[in-house]
Amino acid sequence: DGSAITIGGDSDVAVDIDSSTLDIDASGALTIDSATSIAIGANADKPIDIDSTTLDIDASDAVTIDSTSTILISGDGGATFSDDTEALVYDGSGNVDFDAVALDIDASGAITIDSAAGVSIDGATASNVTTAAGALTLDGAGGVNIAGNAAEVDVTTSGAVDINSGA
Repeated sequence: DGSAITIGGDSDVAVDIDSSTLDIDASGALTIDSATSIAIGANADKPIDIDSTTLDIDASDAVTIDSTSTILISGDGGATFSDDTEALVYDGSGNVDFDAVALDIDASGAITIDSAAGVSIDGATASNVTTAAGALTLDGAGGVNIAGNAAEVDVTTSGAVDINSGA
């Protein structure tokens, strides 16, 4: 009568559809459900394009995005990557905010921080800047200021200390 199509009836049967094009339209919800797994593009490496007003992925286990090329995640209003405690926030205007319990940056090459408005490193407890080889150089066009609330500054070295005045 055109009100419904039933395949399999009262028993669970396999359905195999071979087609050059398969077009499924639904005026209501379209649901794909499986007791074991859902595979899209599993037999051939083909592009998958999802256009949606909202894409919501909920997983009770890990979510993995793996690519042999570029991974691009963008949004006009910004992007937030977070867990239950902290977040990495890109606000959409060029600002990036790292809120972390700890931030560990490891690099096999140089780490460079360039800023047109200065660099500030603030710590609530004692802080260390250590170099395992070579000199540690603090260079400022307007000078280098070492300030603290202590009555004296301790300098410990196994070599010479040179303090030069430009005057």
